[in-house]
Amino acid sequence: MSIECETGEVVHLQVDTLEKADLKGYNLHRAILSGVNLRAANLQKADLRGAIFDDASLAEADLSESRMMNSWLRNADLTGAILTKARPIATDFDGANLTKANLEGADIAWASFKAANLCDANMLCKRLEEANFEGAFYNLRTLWPRGFDPSKKGAILVNS
Repeated sequence: MSIECETGEVVHLQVDTLEKADLKGYNLHRAILSGVNLRAANLQKADLRGAIFDDASLAEADLSESRMMNSWLRNADLTGAILTKARPIATDFDGANLTKANLEGADIAWASFKAANLCDANMLCKRLEEANFEGAFYNLRTLWPRGFDPSKKGAILVNS
């Protein structure tokens, strides 16, 4: 894991797991956390701008009210994650598993969910029309705002 300090210095830490870690309000701006286990971690109100979480496990993690602009979560496991009122603006969720994730009130403008699993997710988000859902999977239990048609944005309804 790499973290850039306010001075611009990059600190490298050898960490494989931060499971259940309390990182509430931490500044992890531009942190590299690819493949790290952050299952059930508390990342409420954290600064995650530009952070890289590719292939990381964030299942059941609390990311509520976190700033996630321009972050990378490709192929990440976000099963049951809480992203309420988060700001994953222009964030890359391509191939991520967001099964049962709660994104209610999250601002997902310009975010990409290509081939992401959105089954049973709460997608009552802000600015859905500006997000990319090409090839994302959802089911009848996925919650969408009234009048929003995910299939018109390229999402695929699956039976599950």
